[in-house]
Formats: sequence, structure tokens, C-alpha cells
Amino acid sequence: MVDRTDSRAKPKTGLSRRDFLRCVGLAAGGIAAQSVAGGGASALAAGIETTAGRAGVGTAADKPELVMWSIRQFLPESNQWLIDSAQKAADEGGFNIRVEMLPLDEHYKIHMAAAEAGTLPDIDNTTMVGYLQTLGVLTELPELFDEIAATGGGFYDAAKQRVTIGGRIWAIPLNAEPWFMHYRKSIFEAAGFKPPFETLKEFMEACKAVTNPAKSIWGFGGPMSASDIEGNIVSALHAFGGKLFDEKGNVAVNTPESLEGLKFYTDLLVKHKVMPPGVVGWDSSGNNQAYLSGQVAAICNTGSVVMAMRKDKPDLLNDTVIGPWPAGWTASGQKTATVPGFGVVINKKTRYPEQCKQVIRKLMSPERYPGQLQAAGSYWFSALKGYGNIPFFTEDPWNRAIQQDVMPFGCNVEFAGGPNPVFDEIRTAGYLGNMMSRVTVDGWEPQRALDEFDAKAKEIAAKYKNG
Repeated sequence: MVDRTDSRAKPKTGLSRRDFLRCVGLAAGGIAAQSVAGGGASALAAGIETTAGRAGVGTAADKPELVMWSIRQFLPESNQWLIDSAQKAADEGGFNIRVEMLPLDEHYKIHMAAAEAGTLPDIDNTTMVGYLQTLGVLTELPELFDEIAATGGGFYDAAKQRVTIGGRIWAIPLNAEPWFMHYRKSIFEAAGFKPPFETLKEFMEACKAVTNPAKSIWGFGGPMSASDIEGNIVSALHAFGGKLFDEKGNVAVNTPESLEGLKFYTDLLVKHKVMPPGVVGWDSSGNNQAYLSGQVAAICNTGSVVMAMRKDKPDLLNDTVIGPWPAGWTASGQKTATVPGFGVVINKKTRYPEQCKQVIRKLMSPERYPGQLQAAGSYWFSALKGYGNIPFFTEDPWNRAIQQDVMPFGCNVEFAGGPNPVFDEIRTAGYLGNMMSRVTVDGWEPQRALDEFDAKAKEIAAKYKNG
């Protein structure tokens, strides 16, 4: 595995630099880049929204101008709150800022192209901390991390894991988007079970008790494809003590614990038949729709489902109980919840590092951060422990359950090794979905499927080790 603190180590993409940029640029709709970061960085693609920013006293000619990228979410209020926070930092700091909103579905390609071309912005709100750090383009932020942690009651473990590589801090966690269990309380209680469940044995028995194909109801809607892997198959591995990578970022998935997690998850369909047959072909909306339509009694998903119920199905929300994944039955089994989210990074080449830090301080400040969480509805949760007790999280039973009952069990998707570019490729290539399909569709034994996945993951890791 590469020493990811070495900025010279870069992955081999299999394409020439020119071909890579051309392919990605075309896919993103064309990137028009100015000179590199430090006041004028810009990489505009089709679909990117940009804010000109207010000039305040003085003009762009005599004031620093920063460019910030952020990923456009489906809630306009959340996007606007972030833009306003950045602008407030600029107004107070005497500089200009332009916030460019990248389309959610294209931001991976835009980031990769800009990183290769050297046209990243000064400051960036991204999910690709591991990839960018591997390229050596990020600024370390330990002092800023400690400062914000001190004012916000400390970061949750999952948030800290998400920005720590090689024991060093490379980003500031902006939010938490936990994956958690949703249970139809009335259905399980009618069968003599009371969610949320403590163990996966109890959960499995409850799912068997409520499954009734004749009435088109199944116990659990767990995707068996590449969609929603972070909250489902990865959570199942973690619940039994398995993990994708070790603390040093090496592939470490082929263990008895991971095998037990894979067997449990695929047995829900193959052996116990408590999942609807269609799970093998579900896209990312499959489990959402199955729960909202009453086809399944439980799913694992994010706060987006809670938001949907608030809007269109309040009765279903009132019948929903929330909790972390129950613990698996191995010695290292544990309750768990995978918690991805965004990290705010600073370009190593920016000419304005102090101004970038002012923006991050404002985003995470006591006067702005709680409003950002509220603007994101039940989709974003606090990366900082100190904001778990604001009224938004204490006065609403579902928000309270997510923030206070789920988040303490949260861990990074890649686990303690921190963000990992190998996982970015595994996810993009759909290898975890393929592993499940080997068992559920092709009839492979779980160990054989795990062996194949392990070999593919190590093949990807070798690119970074030899890069």
C-alpha cells in the first residue's frame, strides 16, 4: 500500500493524462479551466451553478478572490445557507469569494479531471478526501480541526475517521449522513417483536415472522446490487466485526468476520427468503420505494426516507422506529452505522490559506452551523457532538433518534483506516454488488465470492502501491 503522505505517489489510471482529461471532460460536458488555485481557479462544467459573490468595500482587483466548490444537494435551502455562510466569511475577512456548485452525479469526474489538470479551487467541499490526498494536493489541517472540535464539543468518531489518513488530518468534517434501520413498528409488534433490535439473530427471526409473500410483504428490503452498498452490505460486514481495510489502509476484507457478514446478508434472500426477489436488480431508489409502498417491514437508508415520509406519508412516519444496525453474533459483533459525509479541504497551492480557514470557521461556527443542519432537514446530521442537543434534534423524535441513538455507533465506511481511494474505485466499479450477485444469482458459495472480491480489491490497491 502506498504511503499516502507522499505527494509523489500517484495511481496509474490506465489512460494517458491527455486521454483521461479528454474523456472526463467530455463526460462532464466540457471543462473550461483558468489558471490554478489561488484566487482565480475555476473548472466550470455543464450543470455547475456559480455565485459571483459580493464585492463589499474595494474591488476584485485589490482584494483576494477565492473560489470554493461545493456539491449541489437536492435542498435549495441547504445550498443557499452554505453559500451565505461563505459570503459572510468573505465580508468579515475583507476578501471576495465565488462559490461554484457541482452537480451531484458528476462531481467525481469533475474532481478527478481538475486534480489531474491542477485546476482545483482554493477550497472544496468534497467526498473525495482520500483520492485528493493521495495526489498530494491537500493542506494538512490539524490545528483548525482541534479548534473547531473544541468549540463544537468534539467530533464524532466516524467524522474524525473520515478525514484522518496516516494519523494526520486532511479535511474538516462538514456533516454526517448516517445510514440506519427503519422499522415498521406495527408490523413487527403484531408478530410479537419490538424494534429496534439488539442483535441480528433477533432481527432475522422477526423478519421471518412477518414475511408473507401471499400478501406481498417481506421482512427486509436490502439491495443485492451495487446500489446503496455503504449502508447495507458494508454495515453487515461491520456488524460482525468485519472491515474492508485495516488501520493502515490495506485491504483486509477476507476474514471470518467479513465472511459471516456476507453469509448473513445473502442468506436473508437465498436461505430465509425474507427479501422480495426484485432486490437483485434494485437501483438506489428500490429500497426507498419498497418501504414507502409497504412492501417491506424494514430497510436501511438515510434521512432521505424520513424526509419523504414527513412530506407524503406522515402516518407511516408515526409507525417508524429508527436504530443502528443490530450486532452480529461473532465475538467482535457490534451495533453499527456507516456514516459518510462531506469534508472541506484546502488546496495545497492556494495563495490564500488563512482566508480559506476563515471560510471553514464560519461554516462550522455556532452562529451558522446549527442553521445549516436545519436547512438540510433530516438529511444532514451534526459531525460535532455539541450540536446533538439543539431543538431541531431534541424536539423531533426521529431526528433525536438519528442524532443521539444512531450517531454514537457510527463509523467511517472504510473504517479506522480513513478515506481510501481504493474504495472509491471499488464503489465505482460495482465490485461489492458483484460479490453479492455471485451468491444470490450465480449460486456461488460466499467464501468463493469473497475471495474474488478480495483479489480485485488488492489488484486496485497495487496500482497505488506501485504508483
